[in-house]
Amino acid sequence: MGNNDFKGDEKLENFSDDQIEKINLKRIASVCVCILFFQIINLFNPQFYVQRILWGGTFLLSLSAVIFLILILVIKRNSSFKNISFIYKLFWSILVIGVFPFLYRDASMSLIPLNCVVLAGVLICAPILKKNDLRFIYLVSIIVNVCACLYAKDIPFYYYLQVVIINITAYLLANNLHGKYMELFDKQRQAYKAYMNSILEQESLKAKLNEEKSANSAKSEFLSRMSHDLRTPLNGIIGSSYLALNDDIPREEVNDYLNKINQSGKYLLSLINDVLDMSKIESDKMELHPEPYTLSEFLDTVNSIIKEQCSENDIDFDIVCKEVDIKCVMLDRLRFNQIFLNLLSNSVKFTPKGGKIDLIIEHLSKDDDKIKKRFIVRDTGIGMSKEFLAHAFEPFTQEKAGDTSEGTGLGLSIVYKIVELMNGRIYIESEPGKGTSVTVELEVDIVKDMEDKEEKTEFDLNKLKGKRILIFEDNELNLMIAKTLLEQKGIYAECAENGKIGVDMYLNKEPYHYDAVLMDIQMPVMNGLEACKKIRESNKEDCKSIPVIAMTANAFAEDIKCSIDAGMDEHLAKPIEPDILYKTIYKQIFK
Repeated sequence: MGNNDFKGDEKLENFSDDQIEKINLKRIASVCVCILFFQIINLFNPQFYVQRILWGGTFLLSLSAVIFLILILVIKRNSSFKNISFIYKLFWSILVIGVFPFLYRDASMSLIPLNCVVLAGVLICAPILKKNDLRFIYLVSIIVNVCACLYAKDIPFYYYLQVVIINITAYLLANNLHGKYMELFDKQRQAYKAYMNSILEQESLKAKLNEEKSANSAKSEFLSRMSHDLRTPLNGIIGSSYLALNDDIPREEVNDYLNKINQSGKYLLSLINDVLDMSKIESDKMELHPEPYTLSEFLDTVNSIIKEQCSENDIDFDIVCKEVDIKCVMLDRLRFNQIFLNLLSNSVKFTPKGGKIDLIIEHLSKDDDKIKKRFIVRDTGIGMSKEFLAHAFEPFTQEKAGDTSEGTGLGLSIVYKIVELMNGRIYIESEPGKGTSVTVELEVDIVKDMEDKEEKTEFDLNKLKGKRILIFEDNELNLMIAKTLLEQKGIYAECAENGKIGVDMYLNKEPYHYDAVLMDIQMPVMNGLEACKKIRESNKEDCKSIPVIAMTANAFAEDIKCSIDAGMDEHLAKPIEPDILYKTIYKQIFK
């Protein structure tokens, strides 16, 4: 450490103002004690007169108090004193100015007042002049002391030299001691910072470890529940199919087993859809696709699905609409239906026989372009505890309530995210043993040209008879199912086991031979995307107009985009719902 220690460029960036103030006050107090200690020792020198002892003791006590108060005021009012180098230089200068003159007794008593004046002046002027250098303090001190000696004619010449030597010695000593002290302080501070960083790092690692443990615990519980939930319907499917294959049972029982297989398959599909939806949400890939949607369509969908579930469980279900003055709005019908089918299915699951479920629709506000509605799903089920309500919308959470524990624990979390995507609001009120009320508030755009009349497409599926459709499908079972579904409606179906064979069949037929194409995506030799491009790029008269409908297990948003980009008109995700398949074909052929 050398003179570079006095550049004043070391900041207390890692300390708060309160910590800096405490450090300063401790240093000031220690310096004042040192000054007082050394000067009291000198006062008790036998060569001093009694009156000097009395006068000097009183003076020194007053001096220490004054210095202490001045330093407190200056440090509090000047931000430059937060520079740690300047603080230490200042403290050492006080120490040497106070101590060394007393080593020269004859000069000390006459120079103490002057040194005090110099010190006070420097403390006030240094921040104003932006002089944070110890050399400035001693330069001023030397000038004042020499001037004082010249002014006092009775002071011998060697006192002049003595004053200069005292100040230079004090400067050198302060410089050396300050450098050593700062070196130790810097090492101490670095060690403290390293220690604090290690503590913070340990705390951060502990927090991450706890988060990972919680996440792993939740995922383990989820996988365990998924394993149970997948095996339960699979057991139903395998068992029911085995019983249905028995030749000795009546037709009614066969139909019952087939219904159970169908229900189990739909439940399996709902589990898979929940997982896929949660994956989309966590990766921010879930998108909304608004389209015109009528309230009556929504109510028909809800009534047809939930009414049947409630009837099977001996639950009373009512829909109450208040002030329904808008026929059609713009929203994502799939996600909108998903919100309320999920909430209502939960109510069915957790409401005992003889209970009641209500879907209440209330009008909140309306302007020229938007309408705001409140939807309330209310049941008389088992309810939720306050502890669970705090985590009800978190993924993989499910309250253990009696024997009802099926499901992934993703439903409410998915509903919450969809409502959030729609810029809506959702909240739950529940009381154990009395029931639950889930409220959803949504603001949607009004479709003005359909406000006065409700448009509903009528599907006359008899018109599909005699139509010819080319099916691209490499899986024999899926091909058989698709072909049979079409033939049940009187549609002629021709089949291709890969993309290349299908494209050749299309190209070798005259224009408009096929009315539509059902296209699988993942096929050997040539995939569905490439096959569709080949069809669209051919020179046949109907190559641009023939409807191409993707019928694939690729169900993500990016898969749909790839299908549309390849030239397809619709995208149906497997497993295919027959009604949706028929309506999609009808819409594309007769558009």
